Amino acid sequence: MTKQPLSVEKQLNRLLERGLSLGDGQRADAERLLLDTNYYRLSGYWRYFQIDPEHNNDAFQPNVTFNDIVEFVEMDALMRNILLKGLAVFEIAFRSHFAYYATVLAKDPCIYDSAGSYKDIELPPLTDGSRTIRQAKPLDKLLDKIHEDIGKSKDDCIEHFRMHDKPIPMWAAIEVLSFGTVSQMFELWADSKCKSKVANSFEGFGSWSKFESVPHALSVLRNICAHHGRLWNRIMPVTPVMLEQVKDRHEKQSAYRNTVWSDVVMLQFYVDSLAGNTAFSESIKSLLADKYAYVKGLKHPFRRDQELSGRSKH
Repeated sequence: MTKQPLSVEKQLNRLLERGLSLGDGQRADAERLLLDTNYYRLSGYWRYFQIDPEHNNDAFQPNVTFNDIVEFVEMDALMRNILLKGLAVFEIAFRSHFAYYATVLAKDPCIYDSAGSYKDIELPPLTDGSRTIRQAKPLDKLLDKIHEDIGKSKDDCIEHFRMHDKPIPMWAAIEVLSFGTVSQMFELWADSKCKSKVANSFEGFGSWSKFESVPHALSVLRNICAHHGRLWNRIMPVTPVMLEQVKDRHEKQSAYRNTVWSDVVMLQFYVDSLAGNTAFSESIKSLLADKYAYVKGLKHPFRRDQELSGRSKH
């Protein structure tokens, strides 16, 4: 049976019944947070403070306060804002470099719209009991997504080409494609010379096969930030290949596997490199100073059914 909606007053009462502590005069603030932020979104944070939510024990651990939860919510908001600024720097440069080298080397402004420009990879069939299910080719899905993104665009530049019934060149098309689509184009791009040119136009990797993991991972991070998703204690589905020079040799290697931290470290490197200064990485360093529990959740995310330890904020 579908759960029935509750008023924010009843939502807060439920949390108090489960052991959440409120300070004097905080009830109005807590109700406002529930109204403005959504109970379901906030539950992604407070479940780390509950005893065993995976097995329906939603009682809070001893001495958990409203302020404990608010701190992580607010830190995530600040972190997303900073990351989006850096992601914009990398994304715009990556789009530009890719379109430039692809069209100049091919001497074809519409090279992106040809199936022959991409690797045609066959995926193994999936099995479901006695059935065998054929998977769609990544290339077919990519070309459909390219045409979908362009078809939905109302950008003046795209409308200009439509109005004059002209093909849309890559340097225009790439500005209206999603970052995820552009990163997948690069991964499937068949011309290794072009991919090497793009990879070498950024500092760090001399190998496109390693570099291509970076825009893929950062496109995922960008989507999470753009949709105001939780960063703290999030296990990422993809990991960029890490540059050895950006790793902290005193840090556990697990901090660089399927973590938000791995993306942050690589983004810092590329944004600082493109900007020619360390303002971006310094802004992150300043935000995270003395935020031990928050940083721990970026570096070493854990499952919700694991006990939250080291909750100290300093």
